[in-house]
Formats: sequence, structure tokens, C-alpha cells
Amino acid sequence: MEVLPLGLILAIAPLIMAAFAFPAIFKLKFIKHKVWLVLLYSLISAAAATAAIVCGAMVLYASVWMAIGGGAAGVTTFIGISGTVLFIVPTAVNAWVLASYGKICPNCFEPAPKSSIILASAAVVLLQGALMLVPIAMGPVAFSKLTETVLPFAPKAPRILFGYIDKTGKFAIKPAYGEAEKFHNGRAIVWPENAQTDFVGEFAAIDEYEQIDKTGKVVARLSEKEHDKIRTAFKYDNPEDYFESIDGSSSFGVLGRAVGWQQFRGIPSNISEKFFEGLATKQGSHYGRQYFDKNGRLAIAQEFHDALRFSEGLAAVQVGSGIDQRWGYIDKTGKFVIQPTYASASPFHEGLACVGSWNDQHDNRYSNLDCDNLRFGYINKKGKFVIPPIFMHAYSFSEGLAAARIDVNNPPDVKKIETNLLKQEESDKRRQEKDLASHSTLCVQSWRDGTAWAETAGHASGWLDMIASLKEPSANSDKLFAYEAAIYSICYPAKLAEAEKSALRALAINKSNALAHGVLGHCLSLKRQPQAIVEFSQAIHLEPQNIEWYANRGLCYEDSNNTDSNDKAIADYAKMISLAPQSAWAYGSRAHAYLAKNKTNEAIEDINKALKIEPNNNFSLKQLADAQTHLGHFDEALKQLALAEKNTNQDSPDMVELLDMRAAILEYQGKKAEAQKLRKKIAEMCKRFNK
Repeated sequence: MEVLPLGLILAIAPLIMAAFAFPAIFKLKFIKHKVWLVLLYSLISAAAATAAIVCGAMVLYASVWMAIGGGAAGVTTFIGISGTVLFIVPTAVNAWVLASYGKICPNCFEPAPKSSIILASAAVVLLQGALMLVPIAMGPVAFSKLTETVLPFAPKAPRILFGYIDKTGKFAIKPAYGEAEKFHNGRAIVWPENAQTDFVGEFAAIDEYEQIDKTGKVVARLSEKEHDKIRTAFKYDNPEDYFESIDGSSSFGVLGRAVGWQQFRGIPSNISEKFFEGLATKQGSHYGRQYFDKNGRLAIAQEFHDALRFSEGLAAVQVGSGIDQRWGYIDKTGKFVIQPTYASASPFHEGLACVGSWNDQHDNRYSNLDCDNLRFGYINKKGKFVIPPIFMHAYSFSEGLAAARIDVNNPPDVKKIETNLLKQEESDKRRQEKDLASHSTLCVQSWRDGTAWAETAGHASGWLDMIASLKEPSANSDKLFAYEAAIYSICYPAKLAEAEKSALRALAINKSNALAHGVLGHCLSLKRQPQAIVEFSQAIHLEPQNIEWYANRGLCYEDSNNTDSNDKAIADYAKMISLAPQSAWAYGSRAHAYLAKNKTNEAIEDINKALKIEPNNNFSLKQLADAQTHLGHFDEALKQLALAEKNTNQDSPDMVELLDMRAAILEYQGKKAEAQKLRKKIAEMCKRFNK
């Protein structure tokens, strides 16, 4: 029920009493320019009655819980006492206002006996209670129509109905149904207007269902048994969209015969166990969902929060966590063809997929409906909206038509929704670019962290897909190319050529892109040390607080074999320590440079500082092993390497370096057979990385 009509109803009672009964009771002296006092009284009276209704609802709620909790014996008494109190309070408010008027405005209101004032106030409250029965007796729909007729300025009550749209988004069959199913063989089953969705209860199905053709004409009336036969026949070749991958049910529901409410109970269809286009979804090792082929082999390695069936070569999958959970579409390689930007999604049918977008125009009229937070539209296989998200719910296309529902009393503002959609797309782009900036930072860090490399490399393909979806002419295109360069660089070393190319494209647009200079320096560090140092120096000039660039320039200095190169490396590492005094990696880097200058004691001092900060820091353990090797303590060095290997991803470049060090120590000890075996393993690992 709308708030405005309710308030007017409660205000009518005191106006009626003021106009007809009060003159006889109070001997009121009405003066035209003082009529506003009567209107003020009616508003105060209505407010008091509204407060009483709210309190009454709370009392009723409490009494129900008392009954549930075993206190039913005292519920009747409780309601009786509370009802009496709730009657007395608004009566007292009315009486106080009338008595005050007699004192404040004696020229308008002749003071009346208290008994008359109390009697009149009680009559107002009783009349208000009687008027409250009007909307209850009429029913919400009839009362809403009456309100709209009498009060054309009042907000229209929602009337949410299903109809059928064509692929232009226009209604081919006007909204007139409480629920609508898909077309099969030119016919579709529809529900009465008063069918409501998502109601939980155990009701028998209605006696008869209407079946319409594509003109909306009723061509048959079906029993529940006939209806069940139809939905069972089509549950696999064109299943409905609700919950199909979670509980294995389609979204067909049943109606309550007596009350007309729909329950989305569904019909068992084992969709999650069926193969669609050769693949089925099953629960993965981390409680997500993965795709398997008919031989039980894992077809797509990535695990998703949720995953729907494949249809027309694509499958909707959900990624992220919490409020960041979003749906996108992948192909059979697991690559995102449509980036995850939607609040809900369904399989593709006839070239279009129904997706949901968050409704940021929250409307309190729909607060009790299941359609409040989402609006549905249709996208093509490029992820572009062909039909904007204007519907309160919608299903997939079938035989050229799709069931969709709108509020027929308050039709959507398409232009406003399209404007909001553009804003949302821009917001999604900004969010993705922010994510890519974070990913690129991880990529740069992974150059010197084997564990980070393995973790980041596993996401490289998805991140590159995200960049591809954003690559349109924009002010941020240099950033996108720089992000792409950073992500390519983690595919070390096979993708360094692509990384270098993307970095150069970024710098061609913006020479002040520090990330592009840094990635280019990394690409050049394996072949042109002097030029790499120039690029890292430029990155430092642009981002003097970024310790990554000092670290990488320091490594280049160490690898350049100039007479003063190690001193320059030590200076860079010292700068890192000043910027990040709690960085174990910075101390380990300087220790590495000290070892190259045979300053073993200084190196061990830095290593101990690093291990104090991070006792299990692999880089520091590796440097300590190197220092022990310099001192000829080979067994101790091997122990430190063993600790580092334990904490390192077994299939990463960092592990290759650790194994190479172990092989070298074994050779120093004269254990050539063991060393040769390790060298062979290292060669096999390098081949995999180079693919």
C-alpha cells in the first residue's frame, strides 16, 4: 500500500468530524482565515494514528513470536491490553490538540466540556480505524486503481507483468501475465496476473494453465499433468535459466490453487551432470566449478565460483568474491571472450544472452519484490547490449521471442537507462584499468620472485584478454600497452619480444610512462645491458620512490662487468634500503653485490638483517648459501639451499636458479654424477619455460 493514500485516509477522519460533528459538540466559531487550524489538527491526528498503526504492527509481530515460543496462552490478553493502550494514545493526542485550541484560540473555538472532547476524539480514532478497512476490503489492486483515479498525482503502485519481446526489444505480446514460459513448437504456457515469483510454500498446482500462440491468443487450456509432461519433455534440449548449475533444476514452478502464488521449486533435470557441447560442470578441488569432458578429463584448468553449461560455443562463468562477484563468458579454451562485468548471466540462445546489471536507481516501490536490485537486457557475442537492461526479469530467447517483465504502471525510462549503462561501462573500464595496474605491479615483482612468477603467470592469459577488451582509442591507451608489456614479460622468456613491442608502443604515445621504460629495460637486460640501464634510469627519474627500478638497474650493473659496476649496484641497493628499510629483499640484493666484490663479512651482515625481517625469505637464504660457498662451507650452503627449495615453487625460474647453485656446489665437492643429474633436470625445466 502506498504511503500517500494511507496518510490521506487517516487525515480524512478528523476532517469529517471537524466539518459535521464538531460544530454540534464544541459550538465551534469557524472563521474562514482560521480553517488552517482544522487542517493542522487533521495532520496531527493522522500522524498519531500512523504511529499507532506502526506500534500495532510491532505488537502483532511480538505476539506471533510469543505464540511460536510457547506463550500462546497469554497472547490474547497481551493483544487486548496493547490494543487498549494503542486506542487510548491517539485518542489522548486528539483530545490534547482540541483542548489546546480552546485555550490558544478562544475566538475560534469555544471551550467545551472534557467529556465532549474525549468523546469526539474517540470517535475520530474509531472512524480512522473504520476507514482503514476500506483498502483491505477492496484489495490492493482495486485500491491502487481507485487511488490513481481520485489522486492522479499519487505514485502508481507497481504492476509487474510478463510479456514476450522480439529481438528489437519491443513487446510482440503485451505484458499481461504473472509468469511466462518459453515457446516450444509455436506455443508457450503462461500464468495468471496474480502469480508472484519466489514465494516459498507447499501449495497444490492450479487446475488449469493457458497455452498461447505467438499472437498471444489462447489456443489450449492444460491440466497440471499435461503441463508437467511438456516441461519434462523440454528440460534438457532447452532448459530454463535459473539455478541450473547449482541444484540441477530448471526454473519451472507451480502455483497455489487457492492463493495464486508461484513457487520456484523447479523440476529435477540433473543439468549439472549433463554434457552440453561435449562438456559438463563439476565441483572442483576448491569448491568452485570446473569443466570436464566425457572421459572425465579436466577440459579447462581454471576453477570458477560458478559455471553454466556451454551453449553456442560459450559458457557463462562467475569469478571474484563477495560484492565483486561478476559473470562473463569463456570459450572452450577457458579464454574470456566477454569480460566478467555482469551481475547475472544465462546461456546464449539464438545469438543473444540475457544478463543482469545492478539497478543503481533504487526505487522503494519495489522493495518487497524480487526484481528490486537487477535489471535485465540482452547482449551479443561481443558483449554489447543489443537490448538495454530495462526489464525486471527476463528469460532466454526461444523461437524468436523471449519472456520479459516490466512494471506496466511505471514503464522504464529507456534513455535514462541507456545513459546509466554508458556510465556503468565507463565505471567497469576504470575498475578494470585499476585492476590491471595492480596486476602489472605483481608482474614486475615476479621478475625477482619465483613464487610470484608462477602465481602470476597462471593469470596472464585472462589479464591479456581483459586488456584486449579495453583496447579502444582512449587517453589511457599508453597505460594499457604498458600493462600489456608487463604481463607479457612474466611469460619469460618466450614472450619478451611481445613485451618489448608493447612497451615501445606505449612510449610512442607517452614518453613519460615509467612502467613502459621499466619493462623495456627488463627486456633489454638479457641482450643490451647499457641500453637497459638507460631505460631503468629513466624509470627511476619518473618514479624515484619505486624500489623495483633500483633493484633491476642494480642487477644490470652487476651483470655488466664494468670495473665500478658493483659499486653502482651497491649504491642502488642502498637507496632501496633507505626507501624500504623493512625490505628483506633489499638487504639480500646488496648482499649479493657485496659477495661479487668478495666482501663476505658485509654480505653476511646484510643477510642476517634480511633473515631477521623475514626468517624464511628465499632470496636471503640463497645469498647465505652463496656466502657459505665463498667461505668453503659447502654442507652448510646446501642446508640453506634446501630451506629455500622447500619454500619455492617446484616449477618456476627461481627453482632453476636454486638447482643450478646446488649443482655448482656438488661439483665443488666432486660429486659430478649428482651434479650432472641436476643439470639434466634443469635443462628440461628450461625447455618448458621457453615454450
